[in-house]
Amino acid sequence: MSKPTRWNDLTPNERRLVRLMQRINFGRVQNLVILEGQPIFDPAPRTQRDHKFGGQNGARAEVSLDDYVLKKEVVELFRQLRKLGKGTIVNLEVRAGLPFLMTDEEAAA
Repeated sequence: MSKPTRWNDLTPNERRLVRLMQRINFGRVQNLVILEGQPIFDPAPRTQRDHKFGGQNGARAEVSLDDYVLKKEVVELFRQLRKLGKGTIVNLEVRAGLPFLMTDEEAAA
């Protein structure tokens, strides 16, 4: 698959990950399995949400959109997952509904 640039370009599992990040808004996705460059939700990853008192803690507005241009951080995330191929995202930090920092692990060759 070519590089996704719009919501409608994403696979169902990629969409699921984007929606998960948008619902978390600020926090982390942990232990997300990657197979053939795609996020796998069985077993389900763990999530953590950060709550800032007096700040916006709800889901992002994009959760309700049918199609839109993906932010560069989302495009980069899926490029990295395709590059990884098979492994586990130990920690994916999410800020403002977008991927910010990722730690992955894979079997040593």
